[in-house]
Amino acid sequence: MAEIAGGTPKAQYIELRWALFGGFLLLVPLYLFIDCRRGGKKTRCAPWAEMMSAFMAFAVCGLAMPGSPLHAVLMGAAERIIVGLIVLGAVAASSFTGSRLKQQAAGNRGSSR
Repeated sequence: MAEIAGGTPKAQYIELRWALFGGFLLLVPLYLFIDCRRGGKKTRCAPWAEMMSAFMAFAVCGLAMPGSPLHAVLMGAAERIIVGLIVLGAVAASSFTGSRLKQQAAGNRGSSR
């Protein structure tokens, strides 16, 4: 992988990058909530497990990717360690929401028969 010479400095537009990341991070669960409400199903108040899974996936992907706002403020070994901890934490947390999603899917299959 090559880097284009003469690019922007690593920390340029850092406030804008954090603002865009945070804004889109909030839009992900909001979109799922609105989509669930538009679907006409009134069985659940909100799709919490789906919203948390999507929130975590976007957050981890957005923070772990090179060029993310997190990479702009960290350097060296600290960067690799923190990104690794974020990914491991998300994997651990997703095991909890994943089991909830499996239970919901099994319940939906049983009720549709």
